Amino acid sequence: MLIDGESTQLHLVKDMLLSIGGSHLVCETNATHSLTVLHNQTFDVIFYKLSLQDMTYEDYMGELAKCEFSGSVALLPDFNSKVFNNVPTQYEVNKVHFLGLIDQPINEEKLVQLLSRVRKLKTHIQE
Repeated sequence: MLIDGESTQLHLVKDMLLSIGGSHLVCETNATHSLTVLHNQTFDVIFYKLSLQDMTYEDYMGELAKCEFSGSVALLPDFNSKVFNNVPTQYEVNKVHFLGLIDQPINEEKLVQLLSRVRKLKTHIQE
């Protein structure tokens, strides 16, 4: 799932994910609606932009924990670096796996590297 209120970046990242073999990709422009989707579908990764206007990342992480999200979350750029310092703590508190941050400029190589961590994590869990 890709959540970004900026339609330009949303479509750019979506196209990159599809070009590297992404499937079952759902794009949302607000965090609140993405939670409704999560109640009906499962996802391995949520790409989340910290600066979404409808919900703080702290609240979103709490909501992910409530719905027992078992995937990973990766952060998209365009955020306040002071806020980022608290991000790993929020993931630990809410027991959501923090996959990492994709820094600017976003490209396919960075996405592949990040997604390879998901494959390694899944392999480790299955062992």
